[in-house]
Amino acid sequence: MDEKMVKNIMVKMEEKNTDELLKIYKENNKEEWSNEAFESMRRILAARKAILPEQKQPEQTTEDAKKSFCGNAGLSNLVLTGGISRKALNITAFIGIFIFGWLIAVVFDMLGEGKLGWRYLWPILISFMIARLFAPPIGALALIIYIVAWIHANILLSHYQSLAKERLNEIENRKSAMDVDATIEKGALLGRALRNKQAALDVLRQASGMTGGDPLLLNLAGVIMSDHKQYEEAVAFFDRALQSAKEETMIKNITANRNYVNKKLAKIRAKNK
Repeated sequence: MDEKMVKNIMVKMEEKNTDELLKIYKENNKEEWSNEAFESMRRILAARKAILPEQKQPEQTTEDAKKSFCGNAGLSNLVLTGGISRKALNITAFIGIFIFGWLIAVVFDMLGEGKLGWRYLWPILISFMIARLFAPPIGALALIIYIVAWIHANILLSHYQSLAKERLNEIENRKSAMDVDATIEKGALLGRALRNKQAALDVLRQASGMTGGDPLLLNLAGVIMSDHKQYEEAVAFFDRALQSAKEETMIKNITANRNYVNKKLAKIRAKNK
């Protein structure tokens, strides 16, 4: 925190009366006021012997939730985008050798590293084109880049699986009782990072019996249930997510997921009649 800035802000804040400062401090609008501004208010109010009110906690946006989920941005992207098994990664990458390498971008996208996949893909494609039009030996360069990308993808997957195991240990070793968000996170890590389908479903079913929950995570639980054709349980998660979701984009996303699953359920019910 910039101490000089705090002192400069205090000079201006001194002009405001105590009630006004208390109101601003309580609202805790981080978009309008900096941390230095809140520190200056705190000092002024303390000097005036005012009782500091409890500050409102800023609402967590979807992006904030994504960044904090799993304790690691890369692991979070892997889980939220669906993840990929080691077997699927290597089969996809092997097939990609014979179709100009573009499947390597798909592999990295499923690892939550889409931009990195494109960084590998462009030089591969350019090398293929040069080899075909001008210098065939350049094709070897494309193959080398592809193999490096393939190895990198496996290293990334191993890294994220290691992080997932560490995160699971953190969740399980918490002193406080497991809440619904931690339970869904555990299920998502088991299902999407570690590819343990049955364990993931068992944990998510525990979460279905708990109250509350972040809409991002409730939606994720619904998507995972849907991926494993547990449609009725998926709808229940989507309904809960809609009850607490506030962002328009998130509401649209959850509603689209819910409508998709309801169509699946309608087809199954019609077929069983």
